[in-house]
Order: sequence, then structure tokens, then C-alpha cells
Amino acid sequence: MFNHQTEQQRLAILKALSILDQPTEERFERITRLAQRMFQMPITMLSLVDRDRLWLVAQEGLPSRELPRRGSFCTHAIQMETPLIVDDAFLDDRFKQSALVLGAPYIRFYAGVPLHGIDGTRIGALCIIDHQPRHLEPDELRMLNDLAAIAQDELNMFLMFEMQRALADENASLYEQLYANRERF
Repeated sequence: MFNHQTEQQRLAILKALSILDQPTEERFERITRLAQRMFQMPITMLSLVDRDRLWLVAQEGLPSRELPRRGSFCTHAIQMETPLIVDDAFLDDRFKQSALVLGAPYIRFYAGVPLHGIDGTRIGALCIIDHQPRHLEPDELRMLNDLAAIAQDELNMFLMFEMQRALADENASLYEQLYANRERF
């Protein structure tokens, strides 16, 4: 589990992204669609792990854009530097009693690659999910890591754009103040 300071830093990065509770964007949906087709999975998602929930930036095969954080596979995934692979959730002590395994969406297989913010903080995961046990071959894991790197780059470009826009707004405001007070100089 993350310590308090790391968790606060994670949540600050998520807030700075300004993507929670926003409509989906095609660039993120494209990644989950590709993952679904490449791996023939019924469920794929690009999730951000917020304080009490998972916000699904994009997803295929789920009716909701939000899931509870408690007991989620993605919460475990962001605690790792390497992908979390669960070939059969019924055989994994961490998940075999999970509501996500015993009930909808009936997860049996999960593979999630942690996604990092620009400072290296793990903020979410790119996940592929199946209703039956599976195993990823090494080349499949490489493809999943490649897709996750693309998703991570897109999220970080999004954050950098938001930061740049905020800076531009701040500069414009300062310029307006200087211009309004020009007679004083």
C-alpha cells in the first residue's frame, strides 16, 4: 500500500490531469478498442485510481465509467512496477472472494500494466479482462506493455497541455493587469 505522502502526490497528479468526470476522448477510446481486438478480450479499460473509485478514462465491455476502488484489481496493479497478471482469479487468494470475481463483471483473467504520471507516480492501469482463465504469452505481454506506454504518453501529453494552458491563462491575466495599470508607471 502507498504511504500517505505518496497517495496525496498520486491524487494531486490525478487532479492536475483534469480528466476525472470528463467525457471520453477518442485518443483514449482508440487504445481500449485496439486492446480489445488485439487480445480478443470482452473487457478492456484505461483506468485512473482515484481516492475511492476507478475512473475509466476509456473502456470497452463495461456499462459504467466508474467502479469502486476497494478490492479492485487496478488498485493492486498500481502498487507494482511490473504488470499484474492474474491467470485465474478463482485460484488467487487476493481475488477469489472478490465481488468482481463472484459477480458482474465475473473477472477470471486480468492483466494490468501500471501507468505513470510525468513524475513517475503510478496513477492508473491499462487492463485487459476475460470471463475465463487465460495466459499471456511473452509477445502478448510485450504488446500490452507497448499499448500501455502509448496510453501513458497520451495521458502525460494531456497533463502537459493542461499545465501549458493554465500557464498561458495566468500570463494573460498578468498582462491584462499590467496593461490596465499602465498609466501608473
